[in-house]
Amino acid sequence: MTTERMFRVDPLIQIRIKPWGWWRLLVGLMAYGVLVLSLVSGVDVAVYFFLVPILTISGACRQHWQRLTLVVGVSIISSLIVFPWVWAYDSAYMWLVGAALLVLFSVVIVVPEILQHRIGWIMPELSTPVLWLSMMALFSRLPAGDFWLDIALFQPLCVPLITYIGSVGITFLMVLNNAAWAQLLLMPCVGRALVAISVSLLLLGCWAYSSSLPTVATTHRIALVQGNFSLDWTWRQLSANGLIANTYEQLSRRTIGQSVDLVVWPEYALPVDVIQHNPSLLQRLKKLSTELQMPVMLGAIVLDGKSDHHFDSALLFDGGELTGRYDSKYPAFFNQFTNPGQATLSLLHTTEPPLKIGTIICFEETHTGLFREYTSLGASLFVSLANNQDLGLGRQLAARYGQLRAAEMGRFLVRASNDGVTQVVDPWGRVTQSLPVDESGVLLADIALLEYRTWYSRFQYVGVSLMVLAMVLVSFGWQQWHQRKHCNKPN
Repeated sequence: MTTERMFRVDPLIQIRIKPWGWWRLLVGLMAYGVLVLSLVSGVDVAVYFFLVPILTISGACRQHWQRLTLVVGVSIISSLIVFPWVWAYDSAYMWLVGAALLVLFSVVIVVPEILQHRIGWIMPELSTPVLWLSMMALFSRLPAGDFWLDIALFQPLCVPLITYIGSVGITFLMVLNNAAWAQLLLMPCVGRALVAISVSLLLLGCWAYSSSLPTVATTHRIALVQGNFSLDWTWRQLSANGLIANTYEQLSRRTIGQSVDLVVWPEYALPVDVIQHNPSLLQRLKKLSTELQMPVMLGAIVLDGKSDHHFDSALLFDGGELTGRYDSKYPAFFNQFTNPGQATLSLLHTTEPPLKIGTIICFEETHTGLFREYTSLGASLFVSLANNQDLGLGRQLAARYGQLRAAEMGRFLVRASNDGVTQVVDPWGRVTQSLPVDESGVLLADIALLEYRTWYSRFQYVGVSLMVLAMVLVSFGWQQWHQRKHCNKPN
C-alpha cells in the first residue's frame, strides 16, 4: 500500500507529494539549476529542457492548487532572471501584461496535468503542446500577440522543417520535447523514451543541417547604419536637425565607392516629422540621396494631424526625391501614441538597382503573416528597421524573430538598429554579418535577391495542422491499443 508524504512549509501549509515524488521533485530542482547555469553561461541549449523542471515539479504534487502555486513561483523567478527588461519598463500597463502572461504561462503547464485524468484518449505529453498552440491561437487575436509563446526563437536554425511548419510548428515540437522528457522522469517507459529521443534528434538534426548549408552567392550590397544615440526621446527630437542628422550623413558617406545599392538608417533615426514640419531636413535628405547616387531608407515619424499621435514610418529617398513611405501596420502594442498604418500593404521599390523591398519596423518582426503577405506581393528582400533601446537581454531575443521570418520565407533579411542588433540574416536563418552593440558604425551587408516561395509562405498553417492532427490520431490509436491490451489480460 502506498502512502503520500507531506512537505511542511509552515504550520498552516502542507504540500502533499505523490508516492516516489520526492526524487522526482529533486530531479526537477536539479534540472532547474542546470537550466539557470546554461542561461548564465550562454550555452544555447536550454530550450530542449527549459520546461522539464516545472513539469516535473508540477507532476510530483498531488493537489492542483499546490501545483499551481509552485509553478507560478517558479515562473516569476524565471522571468526575473531571463526577462528583467520587461519588469524594469516604466509602465504600469507593462506590469499588468507581464503578470497576466506569467499566470497564463503557468496555466499552460498545470492544465495538462489536470486534464490527464479526465481525457483518456490523448497521451499526457501531447496535451501540453496542443494546449500551448491553442493559447498561441488565442493570443494572436489580441493586441499583445503570441510572440511571447513562440519559443522557436531560441533555435531559429531549423531548416528545412521550418519552411513547412513555420516557427509555430517548431514551437510545438519543442514543447512536445520538453513534455516527453518530463513525463519520462515521472513515469518511465520505453514508449516515452522513444518519443523524447526522437523529437530531440529531429530538432538537433535540423540545427546541424541548417548550420552545414553552403553560403548563398550574393549579388547586391546594402549599407546598414547604426547611430547608437541616447534613448532620451526629447533630446533626440531636439538634436534631430543637428548632431543626429550630421552623424548619419557622415556615416552614410563612408559607403561612397563601396558598390552599395541601398543605405538604411534605423527606426526613429530622425524622430521628427520630416515631411510636414521640417522642410529644411527634407531637402537635406533629398540632396544626400543625390550625392550618394543611391537610395536612402530611414525611420522617422509622421504626425497624424489630428492629435499628438504619430505614425512609425520608413521613408525612401531615391534620385533626389521622396519616392516611398511605409507606416508600421503593427506598431508595438504598448506604445499608445503610435497609430497603425493603412491595412493595404505595398512594397517599396527602388529604380536602380530594382529592389522589391518588404519593409518591417520593430515589433512587426514577430508578425509572420506580414512577411507572408509581402512574399505574396513579390518581395525579394526584407529590410527591418529597429530601435531596440533599454531592452537588455530583450534586444538579443528580439533580433532572433528576424531569423525565424527569414527562414520561414526563404529570403535575406537585413536589420538596421539604433544601438544593436544590426545584422544580416540569410535564407536559412543564419546570421552572416553583424555590428557590435552599443557602437556606431556601418555594416556592408552582402545579400541576394530571391524569388522562390517556401511551402509555409504559400500555405502557412496547413503543414503544422496536418502534423498535429497526425500526432493526435496516433496518440488516440496508441491509447486505445494500450487499453485493450490491459483489458484482455487475465485477472
